[in-house]
Amino acid sequence: MLSPEERRRCREIERRLTADDPDLAARMRTPTMERPFPVIPVLCVLGWILSPLLMLLGGWAAVLPALALLGAAILGILLWRRRHRIPV
Repeated sequence: MLSPEERRRCREIERRLTADDPDLAARMRTPTMERPFPVIPVLCVLGWILSPLLMLLGGWAAVLPALALLGAAILGILLWRRRHRIPV
């Protein structure tokens, strides 16, 4: 717990920060954004697991389109996150 003198100093630092850099002060006040669910690693693991299964059922004719769709999904997710400034 802070002493009354330390609290006063802290408030003074906060006031100066708000006056010097209001954008930084506003960012410090807002809660931090949580990292999104790890969709890309989950898709990669899913592709790793399903590739041999698809190979057994349909051969390369089934695996290649599935991997292409997986790559397109990952690219789409990365582009969407970049556009909305969500951390990867």
